[in-house]
Amino acid sequence: MNSLIQSGAVSVIKDTAEPVYVIENSENFSLTGFKVIQNQEDFINCAKASLNGKVQLVYFTEGYKSLKQVIPAIDGDKLLKIFRSILKVIQAMKANGFLARQNLDMSLDRIFVDTASFNVKLIYQPVNDTETDADSFDLSLKRYFQKLIESLPALETPALKQFYDEISMQAIRTIEDLAICAEGADSNKSSTDSTIAPTKELIIKSMDPRSTGCTFRINSTGFIIGRKREDVDGVIDFNKAIGKTHCMIDMNDNAFSVIDLDSRNGTFVNGQRALSRQPLALSNGDVLKLADSEFSVEIK
Repeated sequence: MNSLIQSGAVSVIKDTAEPVYVIENSENFSLTGFKVIQNQEDFINCAKASLNGKVQLVYFTEGYKSLKQVIPAIDGDKLLKIFRSILKVIQAMKANGFLARQNLDMSLDRIFVDTASFNVKLIYQPVNDTETDADSFDLSLKRYFQKLIESLPALETPALKQFYDEISMQAIRTIEDLAICAEGADSNKSSTDSTIAPTKELIIKSMDPRSTGCTFRINSTGFIIGRKREDVDGVIDFNKAIGKTHCMIDMNDNAFSVIDLDSRNGTFVNGQRALSRQPLALSNGDVLKLADSEFSVEIK
């Protein structure tokens, strides 16, 4: 999970003792961001050098293990503690206002853990331009946590399962929402004590002739639809007019709605355009349109 590498703004030099990044356009280097992280205990310190006219950043990780190295030796409760530390750092970034949280490298081998406290130190790339906005990062982080938990079934504990269930069932839109779920997860309480299984299912089926059987079956909230495979739950790959993270399906008391995620070409229900970040109700038989692609809506 590194939007700067995905966009090509930053590249990684491989097979080095310490993490090394290259900012492809030196004009995009943020001196303010570079100075801020040198004095913050939540970030890995780095040094700046020049490489063929480009800015090179070397990060010093001695004394820390990466999350990838730590995972085989921990259980779900310790992983949840690491999640809480990550969220605490990102909340502090948001409050500070000088650093863009979407500039973090959230790769498993780039999150560093103090194995005594399970607090983290993160790698921040001081770059001025980014294609990913902060709100999209928040939604991507939710999906990042979900996928990581899904890939590690052996680590499951009641608290980690509760956290997973809550971020899957609730309308998670911000870092604060994620933090509330993480702090509320209780190792002595089963997630089934506080959640009720949904009884309805939303089926969204493409009517666009360019698609081949594109259907989404949704029975939980926070289901993101868009083109960017690593950041969404439902991938649309047949229409480039649809945003990378175009919209989100919300579910509240078995009622469904769609929330536009600042898409360029819009989200519509029966011809009515959804206001950005505002829910628009979905009913059985509606026509949902994303950009210029129409989808049928069925609720069972």
